[in-house]
Amino acid sequence: MRHSVVALIAGLTAAVFTASAAAYVAPGAEILSASIERLEQGDDSTTQVTLSASGEYAFFTTRASNFFADNDADPAGQFRSGGIFRRNLASGGLELVASGDLRPESAPETITTRGALNPSVSADGRFVAFSTGWQLTAADTNSHVDVYVRDMNLPIDAPTAFDLVSARDGGSTPASWLAPAAELDRPGRNAGADVSLARAISADGRLVVFRTSAASDLPARVGTGTPSDQVFVRDRTSKTTKLMTRSKVSGDPTEASLIVSAVISSDGSTVLWIGRSAPSQTDFLDGEGSNATVEHLLLRRIADGDGAPTRRITGISDLDDPLCAAGSTIIDDPARTGPCYGPLAQTEGHVGGLVSQVPQLSADGRQALVITNASPRATQQTGNAGDIFLIDTSAGTSRKAATTELTREALSGVGASEPFETAILSGDGRWVVATTFRTSFPLPALRLLGTPRATASARELYLIDLRERTAERILRSYAADDVNGSASSLPSITTDGSKIAFISAATNLFFGDANGRSDAFLVTRTDPPVAEPPIPEPVDPEPTPEPIEQETKPLPLNVIVSKRGRGTVTLLVRAPTAGALAAVARGRLLDSKGRPKGTAKTLVSATKNIAKAGRTPILLTLKSSLRSALKRAGKLNAQAEVTFEARDGRSFQRRVTVQFKW
Repeated sequence: MRHSVVALIAGLTAAVFTASAAAYVAPGAEILSASIERLEQGDDSTTQVTLSASGEYAFFTTRASNFFADNDADPAGQFRSGGIFRRNLASGGLELVASGDLRPESAPETITTRGALNPSVSADGRFVAFSTGWQLTAADTNSHVDVYVRDMNLPIDAPTAFDLVSARDGGSTPASWLAPAAELDRPGRNAGADVSLARAISADGRLVVFRTSAASDLPARVGTGTPSDQVFVRDRTSKTTKLMTRSKVSGDPTEASLIVSAVISSDGSTVLWIGRSAPSQTDFLDGEGSNATVEHLLLRRIADGDGAPTRRITGISDLDDPLCAAGSTIIDDPARTGPCYGPLAQTEGHVGGLVSQVPQLSADGRQALVITNASPRATQQTGNAGDIFLIDTSAGTSRKAATTELTREALSGVGASEPFETAILSGDGRWVVATTFRTSFPLPALRLLGTPRATASARELYLIDLRERTAERILRSYAADDVNGSASSLPSITTDGSKIAFISAATNLFFGDANGRSDAFLVTRTDPPVAEPPIPEPVDPEPTPEPIEQETKPLPLNVIVSKRGRGTVTLLVRAPTAGALAAVARGRLLDSKGRPKGTAKTLVSATKNIAKAGRTPILLTLKSSLRSALKRAGKLNAQAEVTFEARDGRSFQRRVTVQFKW
């Protein structure tokens, strides 16, 4: 079964950069969860998005059913509710990674098999880790959710396209999970293994960190003797599965420790997780309490070998301070300071502040970015809103010196006490994209650029530059005003911070958004202009050689689809200077059933000379020979390529989707 198409896209590309004092992200956004080939938005909501570190691909999880290939049929009497798709950001092409929930046509609200969720991708976008209840290898015969890696270089039906990750140490034998009670048995949906969105696989695709939510025989035990809530790292090359959540005394698995999330650095050197049972895994000082039900940030440098200890990287105590003598005792008092007292006034899991968090690691594992409700020590801060802390995870650095407070709530004032909900760190450790309803930033650690939203009425995306210590609101509508909806709390950012993806149900991020569902979007950061250094005078003037012409990529052009008439479309183009403007629209005609047929052809072309910079209209009038086809079909969709050749030799370009109506 396929759900009907909700809407045709009126604009698949972003409005483009216009200069301003502080902004280096263009108004609007490019939609990712859409088919350029079919000119369709998703017919249902998109819920997750992540980018490959290289910026070549975007992966999104959707419930939409209109992205499957025409020859990809659903099982008889059932339908797939979307899945994970990969989008090529250069070509716009879509590929299915793994199918979503399987549902019966007779009861569409019922899930019979839990679909693919939480994609994490290798740096080049080839390998994708995710969890699913689908049995994607012949060896997987259990009825539980398992973790897989898809190789996108292989067809989806190739025997080795999927690699089972939640497998026993030393081979490819799938994990055995504790069977649920008969009344709770839900084949295809039973608890097993899962991964954290976007941060569960190394850059080369070799290592995957996953967590369990049922007792199992992992890594290589007899029967289901390993408690639930453990963290494992799977080496897909050596087929080894190693336990991370282990007793500091015996090395055995800890008691069920409620693992919130677990991430691995891109270079595969470091694993960081949020979980309970910390006292059995790492050292605590007398007096700070040993409550096993409190969440802590725990780290292991697996590159240091199997004997590497589990460390705490922040908190109320500071065992890494060289002046804190072994066997010291502290008093659990937020106002106390001294060598053994850590950077935080409360534990990092204070009032559940870590329960929904996915901690972040830089590519080399040397920096961690976390959000906690705990306050900095001795600040007399009593609020419980989540704030962002940057932590140097290097061994030998005291926790006080390693922890930098980036944001702090104000206890009064409009828009000052809302929490930061997510903070995503770029692989190079410089950029952070954060989500919050907060509009006021009293802590001077970050300098706010631009103008915040007037009211705390939507979840905004802020781009933080850790080198320059600035923060800037980066979402604007295609008309350069406030976005009319919130961004989701799970954005993504490339290693160099140049591309940012997010989910939103806003309808004014691009012209023509009409499906009424949440979609995945992309914005691009461009660096501020840098003045060219002066060219030194030559010591001995010589004839200047002929310059070697180099191919240059056209600059972005600001284009808005403005008006439609019978067989006409008006485009508003912001000309950056004087020059020549041209527009060519190509599309496919429709058959008697209203479906595109044949190959794309030129529907209209137009040119215009521009005398000066400014916004100018250009009219696209459908060829007279095609007007009968338009009258019969009622509407025709096309891709319009708009080019501008400036008199100074610069080239500008933009593609937009247009629709001719009768």
